Amino acid sequence: MNRWNISKIFFFNSNGEEIREIDFDLNTVNIITGASGTGKTAVIKALDYCLGSSTCELAAHIRRRSICVGVKWVAGAEELITARVIPPVGQKTSSKMFVRSGRNLEISKKYKDLDGACTLDSAKDYIEKVFGIGDIQRKNNFTGKTLGKASIRNITPFLLITKEVIDSESLLFHSMDDAEKSKDFLAALPYYLNISNEESIYLEQQLKKLKSRLELEKNKKNLTLRSQEDSISKARNFLEEAKRLGLNVFTSDENSLSDIIENLREILKVETQFINYPDNSEISLLNIKRKALLDEITELYSKLNATKKVILEASGYKGTVARQLNKLELVNHFNLSNIPEQCPVCKSESKIGISMAEHLKSTLMQIRDENISIKRVEPKLILLENNLNDKLNDLNAMLSHVDSKIQSWYRQTEEMRQYDDHSKQQAHLRGRISYFLETFQEDIQEGVDLDVLSAEIQEIEAQIDKSSKEIKLRRAELKISKFATENFQLLPTVAPCVNAELDFNALKPEISIIENETESILKMSDLGSDQNYLAIHISLAFALHKYFETQKTSVPGVLFLDQISRPYFPSTLKDENVIFGSDNDEDINALEKHIEFIFNETAKIKGLQVILLEHAYFSKDKKYVDATKERWGRGSHRALIPLDWAVRKDLKK
Repeated sequence: MNRWNISKIFFFNSNGEEIREIDFDLNTVNIITGASGTGKTAVIKALDYCLGSSTCELAAHIRRRSICVGVKWVAGAEELITARVIPPVGQKTSSKMFVRSGRNLEISKKYKDLDGACTLDSAKDYIEKVFGIGDIQRKNNFTGKTLGKASIRNITPFLLITKEVIDSESLLFHSMDDAEKSKDFLAALPYYLNISNEESIYLEQQLKKLKSRLELEKNKKNLTLRSQEDSISKARNFLEEAKRLGLNVFTSDENSLSDIIENLREILKVETQFINYPDNSEISLLNIKRKALLDEITELYSKLNATKKVILEASGYKGTVARQLNKLELVNHFNLSNIPEQCPVCKSESKIGISMAEHLKSTLMQIRDENISIKRVEPKLILLENNLNDKLNDLNAMLSHVDSKIQSWYRQTEEMRQYDDHSKQQAHLRGRISYFLETFQEDIQEGVDLDVLSAEIQEIEAQIDKSSKEIKLRRAELKISKFATENFQLLPTVAPCVNAELDFNALKPEISIIENETESILKMSDLGSDQNYLAIHISLAFALHKYFETQKTSVPGVLFLDQISRPYFPSTLKDENVIFGSDNDEDINALEKHIEFIFNETAKIKGLQVILLEHAYFSKDKKYVDATKERWGRGSHRALIPLDWAVRKDLKK
């Protein structure tokens, strides 16, 4: 299987009558050098645009002087030409493209003669088919649904090592700083690593969508339930208010939801009646009840605190008694019942020993009784504490209910002051009830069946061999890591990366650095050197392309490198930097090692084409000179777009 390379990149001038072509050799290194502002980076942007990017990022001076850009691809005898209209400055993009494939294709010399006009989406589908991306059955045999597919847009991170990436400490691939693009790339990565096919990708995408939807529906259901509870509470308040206005027949806390709604509907049918202003006796009774509850709560708190104090003291006394008992238990080792009536020293008659023994026995019995009493009382105290807490909770709930009624009374009283006319008050309430009933019907609408969603998720999970995929993925990661490590140890690095190993994780994605001597595992942010970051990106890029070649994947054999000299030469350098020799310069020697590596590895990897965009020009390196296709210096007046091309007529004035 031949890998796709680029043979030409071309631009048409503002009127489409002239063409600018850049030729590239296949399966080797191609170099474009030049000064800043001559269009080197635009070569990458041109390729990205012709692969269906959503926006045109070509610089303004190119968009002012060119109407169309195109790329000619070659894979053995097969050829593909893709071209796309360049929008004028101020316009985001263009959806008009031209695509055609076949053998011995000629690029039209005038824009008007381009064949294969189509839309952007059609062009991307066509390119994917030609490249062999997602070239499998388009229907899922189990569900009959059209399969999702890997996109041509997912391959650009493998092809483009841009200036934002080349020596970055945080960005591993092109466009990974865009959350949406990163998500799509990671989803398709197993496909390009030959871990899964398009069908499995589709199933995984469906699984992710269903799980997200299930979570969303659960949240919606919870919100609906809370909304219903709020609505029921509001409905009960309406009934209370209607009672004060004389509009309803009955209110009861025992009413079912259907009773409450039906009663509200009946209220809308009741004719206006005389207003019953809130009775002051009602608020007086509520305040009396509130004070009584507060007094009872205060008393309970006092009892509870006293009980807790007793429990605490009993616990302390229990410990003291237990310690005393342990000490006195020692006397059991003595025979207190058989104390002699004479002094053991002088042998004179004495009853002191017998008296002391009796005292000890009495004390021991007393402490044992106290210990038993404490053990009997303690559970009763704890039970009392629990009962007091329960009663306190009940009283607080009753207080909260009374407070709610008091607030409702004052609120209604205030509203009645605003609506002193009885009929207006009733009309106002009816309007609120009517609106409530309309919106409440929406609140209680049936949602998605969560059980059905869960069943769909289980069905898809049963079709995905997750463990097998994980094994395949790790094997792929190990191969890529091995290739990357071999590359890394050939490139110039500084501590802590000298002779270090690289470990690639495709799921994040990220790369870890295993230090040589300590075997410490470092992240890229730990390295602290642009030279190290450059070596990592170069190593990983070539490792991936070596893997793609061995696995015969659909990723084209093209790798763009945007200025690998960036860590070695100042960014302020504007013109081409001509290097005549190393002269024992450490930076130049390091850069030469990178270039030597690129040439050697490109030759080793079958079907790989490298396009190096560079500021530096090694005039004494024959391989470098021979590989250089374009030199755009300030003195030569050469650039990507000829300086004499006229400005487009469709520019906005």
